[in-house]
Amino acid sequence: MSSNTTKPVTVRFSLNDYFILLRDAERNNVAIAEMVRIAWNNHKQQEDINIKLRELEQRLMKKNFEIVAAVANLDDQERRIAAKKINKNLRED
Repeated sequence: MSSNTTKPVTVRFSLNDYFILLRDAERNNVAIAEMVRIAWNNHKQQEDINIKLRELEQRLMKKNFEIVAAVANLDDQERRIAAKKINKNLRED
């Protein structure tokens, strides 16, 4: 199967959303189908950004924990206990 193969899709919009889509398509000088493709690509990009942001947040939390543990001069056992407490609290949120 060729990578250039396409599949038509039918989508129903409310009249209000249709007219907004039509207006935006006309403003951008593209077909409505192209506007839908643009919206779909933007959605996929936003999902990728959200994943990257979650990964960044996890890395920052880990680094922050390491800094706080070092400043508090926690030993390995105290760090493990603190990490368990933090992870438990984060799961409860």
